[in-house]
Amino acid sequence: MRTLLVSPVFPPAHGGIETLAGHLADHIPGDVLVVTLAAETPAEQADAAWPTPGRRVLRVRNVPKGGRRSILRLNLRALASGLRYRPDAILVLHVKLAPVAFALGRLLGVPSVQYVHAKEMREVPGLARLAVRSADAIIGVSSYSADLAREAGAPPSRIQIIHNGIVLPSTCNARRSQTPTLITVSRLEDRYKGHDVMLEAMPAIRRRVPEVRWMVVGDGDLRPELERRAQETGVADCVTFVGEVADTERDELLDHAWAYIMLSRQPPGWQAGEGFGIAYIEAGAHGLPTIAGRAPGVTEAVQHDVTGLLVDPLDAREVAATAVRLLRDEALARRLGAGGRTRAEQLQWPEVVSRVHDVLEHSVRSHARHRPRSGVGLRWTLELLVGARPHPHDSSDGRGAEHGR
Repeated sequence: MRTLLVSPVFPPAHGGIETLAGHLADHIPGDVLVVTLAAETPAEQADAAWPTPGRRVLRVRNVPKGGRRSILRLNLRALASGLRYRPDAILVLHVKLAPVAFALGRLLGVPSVQYVHAKEMREVPGLARLAVRSADAIIGVSSYSADLAREAGAPPSRIQIIHNGIVLPSTCNARRSQTPTLITVSRLEDRYKGHDVMLEAMPAIRRRVPEVRWMVVGDGDLRPELERRAQETGVADCVTFVGEVADTERDELLDHAWAYIMLSRQPPGWQAGEGFGIAYIEAGAHGLPTIAGRAPGVTEAVQHDVTGLLVDPLDAREVAATAVRLLRDEALARRLGAGGRTRAEQLQWPEVVSRVHDVLEHSVRSHARHRPRSGVGLRWTLELLVGARPHPHDSSDGRGAEHGR
């Protein structure tokens, strides 16, 4: 099978979709062509063969980074590549790339499988509706993601729930620090991740566990504000903002920590938050118990009193009490850490990608192939691709790619 994989991001960049895209490219059987935006350095911007045989990565100029012109450029390059490559199926990792799947489906009769995460479904609702209504199958990373797809008009019969996977570390619990250490791994871009509430809770945690440390791994626009807040609350000396690190260093920090904490919450208004929360599973893979906010998506990643403890993500007093309890109760921490490791063993990438491949194969088998459309159909499709015309069942303004940030 020939699969066209279209993603806005791809390794060596770090993040949830980046990791997903890399492992799909590694493990999907057959021939895979990846079309994505360019990474950071010139060496990572050129088209190249992926290390796994039978894969190639085409990178599109990403200026402005992740902006609407870059997303439009990516849609157009993926369309041109798809017309040459003639894939058996298209796998799309973000709704902003739905136009290319719709176009190739119309022109070549190629089935498409659309991934749904969470916040993008309400950031770009017009494209979300196009994506889930035109796809042959939809993969939601959680029940919450599936609910968002149904909300956007996806036929329930086309939705599959497949959680993201992890690479299981070979060891865990091997090098715990002598200092009671909490750790959070997350980009510092979204307020709903809960760093603000954790800073509010830290003084109370410190009063009861004076030697406590909180390691904040990740970087982003919120970092200066959070560092300033740590100074204002008097905990800057026990909070370390590590920044973005390589995977090996992140794994070492997880091995040293006592517990993982990320207080993701449901954002206000119409926004969507955490799709699944793979970071909790990755922490569990290192034998770490977790503390998490009781929020959609998160509650599928963290099983209360089995792999971690769920709290009200806006209640700093409850957060502090729960953190103190976990840092002081070694038996509880060990039991939850073991539960997290068991849960992680169930979500390794080869098994996850095998399920995705089954969805792709089923879509190919069940898709009714159509002959390419006339020139009028081609013109209609290209107009949709550049954002000039809405999907016929879409009540939005149909601006398409310019919805991209």
